[in-house]
Amino acid sequence: MLALLQDAFHRIMSALPHPTLRGVPTRIRPGRRTSLIAAAWLVLLTGCANERSIQRHEADAPSFAAGSVASSPLPMLRPVGAAAPADSACRAHDPTPSELAKQRSAVDPLRVPALYSELFYGRRGDSSAAMNVGGMRFRKHKQFDHPDSGLSGLVLLDDASGHALVLFKGMDRPFAERDGWGGVFTDLGVVLAAKFGTGNGQFPRADDAYTEALCEQAIKSIELVGYSMGSQIANYLAVKYGAHGVVFGDMGLDAALLERHARGDLPAARARAREHIVSLSLSGDLVVEMFGVGEVVGSVVKLPGGLIGVFHQPEIYADAANAAIHDRDRDADREEMAATPLRAHAGVQRPAPADHHFP
Repeated sequence: MLALLQDAFHRIMSALPHPTLRGVPTRIRPGRRTSLIAAAWLVLLTGCANERSIQRHEADAPSFAAGSVASSPLPMLRPVGAAAPADSACRAHDPTPSELAKQRSAVDPLRVPALYSELFYGRRGDSSAAMNVGGMRFRKHKQFDHPDSGLSGLVLLDDASGHALVLFKGMDRPFAERDGWGGVFTDLGVVLAAKFGTGNGQFPRADDAYTEALCEQAIKSIELVGYSMGSQIANYLAVKYGAHGVVFGDMGLDAALLERHARGDLPAARARAREHIVSLSLSGDLVVEMFGVGEVVGSVVKLPGGLIGVFHQPEIYADAANAAIHDRDRDADREEMAATPLRAHAGVQRPAPADHHFP
């Protein structure tokens, strides 16, 4: 495993841009001794993360088996920009049938990567302005963070329909995150624990955040978005609760978790996950190939183009998804044009084409 981690460290570090030269692909080439030390350190970090994960899984084993969630002393969700959670009646809990009935898909899956990229790495990151997505107008409703596990994300809400999106963030980027390398190393520990260990330490807190969101009266319907590490969480919640969602940079789901929450019927659990989760895929994503944790449980939609090496970034997925939207709309326009003579003959006026550009 040490050799694998050393190789992974070399590949990732060689693709990082220099922190002072934005956009210049300067390669960093650590020596053999440096990479061995770093790989050994990551093994130790993985062991610690695994131990915490094992302890949490063992402690929660009865409640996981029963389908319940241990209550947290404070809510996971807090208003956007607030330093602490607001007092709320919603806590982590075993969802009721009426809450589970809120789970459904409403957003065009191909629009999800651009939405995610804009919120976490684009001009909308620090903006409170609502975003128009497929006829809905989403604003930042709540946020959640758990620094010990690296979990973070947002809850978006369309006030008109009451539809919510819960976005689970992927791994922090070196030089591009406010927490610097601290968040990167925490996330690396979680990734390696999920890959080589017993589970992802973010799952219990993600479970808390999701069940709190299900409880909120303002939320009438809900779906998930998961990128990279966050895709594991969305896959897990889909199998456990029947959640709907869209994932990209999909890391799959650990076989033990899939079996645990299949309720004794693996074929039915797989069929339900394929119906509820859309997995956007790009060929050549080396990070997914190296660190994927298990089975891809959703329905795979292959995007045009591909990735080279370790450039596992949401913006690349967004570009490919936008290209797919363009192709889809072009084909729809051609079909519409082919049907125009028949419509004109029947006295039906052709509608103007919709604007499919992401704002």
